Order: sequence, then C-alpha cells, then structure tokens
Amino acid sequence: MIFGAGGQTGNGALLAAKQANKYCVGVDVDQYVSYPDVDSCLITSAEKHLDVAVKQAITNLTKSAFTGGILSFDAKNDGIGLAPYHDYESKIPADVKAKITDIQTKLKDGSLKTGVSA
Repeated sequence: MIFGAGGQTGNGALLAAKQANKYCVGVDVDQYVSYPDVDSCLITSAEKHLDVAVKQAITNLTKSAFTGGILSFDAKNDGIGLAPYHDYESKIPADVKAKITDIQTKLKDGSLKTGVSA
C-alpha cells in the first residue's frame, strides 16, 4: 500500500504503485478524478475539502464578518474526508467500511483521541 502524500509530488509514488500492482491512496483531492492514470490502484483519497473553506470565507465576507487570521478545518467541520472507493467499492469488506465510518464519526465528535493537540 502506497500513500502518495505530498500533493502532486506524490504522484510518482502512485504511478510506481500502479506499475507494481500495489494498492494506493491519493491525497488532497479525489485523485481518481484528478489523476486518472492511476485510478486502477486507488482505493480512495484523503481529501482536503477546500470548497468548505472557500464557502466559509465567502459567507463571512458577505455577512461583513470576514477577519484576517487562521481558520482551521478538520473532521469536526467537514474540512477533511475520504473520497469514494470507486472501483474498490465492492472489494472492501463491509466490516472494514464500518470501522472507517466509526473512526470518521469519532474524529468528528472528538471521542477519538489522536494525541495531537490543535
């Protein structure tokens, strides 16, 4: 399994995974869509939901509530997530999907402690 973290710099790792018939996970966006050359090895992608951040900034601006500074986006506010499983939807066991859903739920509600402080 190869996790091609690093944005476009990780694409070489994804391509190598495909060529070696290994599984891979994309990053930043749904790379099944953005990098179709490797769709046959992509199980999913760890996504940054930039649309959520942009929408929040525009909403703040239109409500005259825009201020400079840092806004954080995470599982709690849907700022991150997983892309669909696409070609692997039927290949991933239901119990694994259930565990992933449970992890996502616990990250979102704060009950899963990762040891990382905000």
